[in-house]
Amino acid sequence: MNSKICFVTFARSDCKQCEIFESEVLESDIWGSIAMGKVFLDIPGLAEFKMEYPWISHIDILPFNVIFSKGEPVESWSGRDIEVLKKRLEREP
Repeated sequence: MNSKICFVTFARSDCKQCEIFESEVLESDIWGSIAMGKVFLDIPGLAEFKMEYPWISHIDILPFNVIFSKGEPVESWSGRDIEVLKKRLEREP
């Protein structure tokens, strides 16, 4: 997440909307052009990550998406709209 631009989606392993969104991202022209990651909120082991980014504990709508720039969140939104992702990435230098 410390790269210039990094897209991270927060999901749960049983979230159908998250799976659909991941498929849309993987099928898009975005895939491979920037650093991307997926964090499963229902898998143990995120204590250090949640301490660094305490807002993660307040995520209530999935998928929750964040664009990071050099480790800092610069854009965030809930939902699985691939067009929103594309538009937000266009705004980042």
